[in-house]
Amino acid sequence: MQAFSHKKGRMIKFIVVGSGKLSNSIQEYIDKEKYNPILKWNEFDKSSNEKVIIIHAASGRELGDCISYCQKTKSVLIEMSTGSKIENIKVNFPVFICPNTSLLLCKLMRIIKMSGKLFKNNNVQIIESHQEEKKSLPGTAVGFANSLHVPIDEIVSIRKKEEQLRIGIDKEHFDLHAYHKIIINGNDDSEIMIETKVCGHQSYVKGLEKILDYIIINRIKNTKYSLEDIIEEI
Repeated sequence: MQAFSHKKGRMIKFIVVGSGKLSNSIQEYIDKEKYNPILKWNEFDKSSNEKVIIIHAASGRELGDCISYCQKTKSVLIEMSTGSKIENIKVNFPVFICPNTSLLLCKLMRIIKMSGKLFKNNNVQIIESHQEEKKSLPGTAVGFANSLHVPIDEIVSIRKKEEQLRIGIDKEHFDLHAYHKIIINGNDDSEIMIETKVCGHQSYVKGLEKILDYIIINRIKNTKYSLEDIIEEI
């Protein structure tokens, strides 16, 4: 086990991998006084042997190199991408698999996973909305579906702006939002509706900061963690 603490004369380096919206938001909104220095992957000297915390928020092109570096140095890798190949390989370094770091949403996912079997005899509908360019199913919607025994192909996806307006997405957030709605029918005259909405990336960055705090404070093992594993501690 190892602790990633700020030791005298040695600062932890936080390395952000990616050039898309999420990685750019991390570099824009993260508390730079607390999490310092923050470096981009292409600015970091990969020939060094120092332990760092790598935040992978990218498509996966650099993931192999990130894994190799972490294997060499036992650095921590935080995986923020959905469906990453690292989910299915053995590791000898700490990996935190966190495709969704909006903590409020993650807490709801945890509750539904624990209680989903209670609704196995009910009719359940799942609706999700994301920015138009997102073609794949979001991991959160898939997680809800798995917990509530809903076939993946029955998830309703919304990408048209006029429909997004109708469900309450502001125009300014058309290009960056995550919306989920769960409708559970009681097979009588009762119905439960659960609606979630995350606009922008600040919620994800604040959740990432909590994960970083957990890593820095605790002694962590060379194994895989999911956010679900630690959600009650952060």
